Amino acid sequence: MLPLPFAWLLVGRAAQGVGLRLTALMMGVARDHLPEERSAATIALISVISIIGAGVGYPLAALLAEFGGLRAAHGLGLLVTAIAFVTGWRSMPAAPEGRSAHVNVARALVLAGGLLLVLFLVGERSLWSRHLTVAVTLAVAAVLLLCVWTVSELRTKTPLVDVRAVRHPAVAGATARRPESPQSARPAYMFRLAGS
Repeated sequence: MLPLPFAWLLVGRAAQGVGLRLTALMMGVARDHLPEERSAATIALISVISIIGAGVGYPLAALLAEFGGLRAAHGLGLLVTAIAFVTGWRSMPAAPEGRSAHVNVARALVLAGGLLLVLFLVGERSLWSRHLTVAVTLAVAAVLLLCVWTVSELRTKTPLVDVRAVRHPAVAGATARRPESPQSARPAYMFRLAGS
């Protein structure tokens, strides 16, 4: 283990968040590059395997740390990550013709700003009792940002998140009632990442 400053922990957590979103990217690739009859089964398999991987990964890492130390557990994680990166780099197909392969940065920043304000207000509960005016102002700003983002997502042909998918009963139900898994609590299958 390296004695790195706290900033490196934040960088690692950000990288972990990016890694979790790769599941949505894999689903998009499966949707774009497989025939329709195979894509639904493949997307379901990707979803199930990601949950199984999380369920098996934590106990396996704990067992490895118990017998081999933290270096062994982190070393195995680094090795698996490197293998997955090289495999993905060599085998990721190009985006199909007619698909947008870029992310609208302005819309992504509006979404990030709104979510940042919501998370800040949830995390800083004392703000509501000590500085109510500031808290309400930030809450209004968060709602406005998220409303602007939602309207812009509904108007574009290539949304970052397919907001209309929430109208589908299966998507709405899965999004509303599956908090037992960190990955399933987020509607990752609604994301349309670059190239998907």
